[in-house]
Amino acid sequence: MRRTIGLAVFATMLAAALPSLAQDKPILAVMEIEDKTGKFEGKDLEAATEYLSTLLIASGKYSVVEKGRQEAKKKQVVKDLKRETYDACYDDKCRIELGRALAADTLLSCSILGMGKTCTLTCRMVPLEKEVAARAGIGKFECSLEAMSEAIEAIAAQLSGALRNGADAGLTGGRLVFEEDFSMGLENFIVKSDNWKIVDQRLYTGDRPNANKGVWLKDQALPRDVRIEFTATPVSGKSKEFQGDVKCEFGGTKSEHADGYIIILGGWNNALNTIARKDEHVGRLVVDSKFKVTPDTAYRFQVVRLGKEIRWFLDGDLLLVTRDEKVLTGGAFGFNNWNSRVYFDNLKVFAL
Repeated sequence: MRRTIGLAVFATMLAAALPSLAQDKPILAVMEIEDKTGKFEGKDLEAATEYLSTLLIASGKYSVVEKGRQEAKKKQVVKDLKRETYDACYDDKCRIELGRALAADTLLSCSILGMGKTCTLTCRMVPLEKEVAARAGIGKFECSLEAMSEAIEAIAAQLSGALRNGADAGLTGGRLVFEEDFSMGLENFIVKSDNWKIVDQRLYTGDRPNANKGVWLKDQALPRDVRIEFTATPVSGKSKEFQGDVKCEFGGTKSEHADGYIIILGGWNNALNTIARKDEHVGRLVVDSKFKVTPDTAYRFQVVRLGKEIRWFLDGDLLLVTRDEKVLTGGAFGFNNWNSRVYFDNLKVFAL
């Protein structure tokens, strides 16, 4: 029996054993996974969708519309929209109408994209009252059914926080191995742009674009399991428009942009927050668009790498979490930006 089917049955049994508190949870309408590669059969996509749905139920964070009811409503929605075929419900308009017909408050829409031998499963969670994606998950895998199941598990973990360690794992404890308050300047750092400077014993990005030429720790490799803490205060500076875009990078083997994980708060004009892997545009592992940065506000970052899991806490509250099966274990860490104005202070590194 294929691994996907076996895992789906197990997860279904697990979900059935959990208490139902639907009134306290978002009600998800999980759309069938759309395969844009043409490499997977319909029955496999159906099994994959059921597996994802069941994992989300088992997490205890969501209620999911029952499949039979969803299929019945889908027929009616397709008919009302005058679509030519029953299966033609992959566009946003049809899916949103279906979600509303099911009395769901949130729509989960997933697609498989292909590039060479690598496939990427992307999922977007869209509250129907806003019709704007509020959360997303990404899983890359070799283009096979067996490998897809691991991507599904990773996305379910990203969307629910149901990872192998507890939600607050790594937030406290550990051994302090490095700290910096910038009172002695930048002697412990590699500085790649002349714009960076110390102002009132805080590291400041400067008032001109740095274009991802950051400030990197020198002669201090991060521990394998680590918590990185610092305070960041985004400001408008001399810019006429507040941009947010608070950024740090870690886990690479070189002191260079896009060599490890990229943590971005209020990126793209305060549109989203993300943990990305090596590329902040196409390598986003998990995304949040609900939290918005306020200028002149000090935020305490706590970024944790524990095993294969990456957690990002903001002021002690979990903002984003993801699991990376090919976790980056490099020791580099740096502050970075493109064209934002941010003060950084009180950096601490803990071995976990």
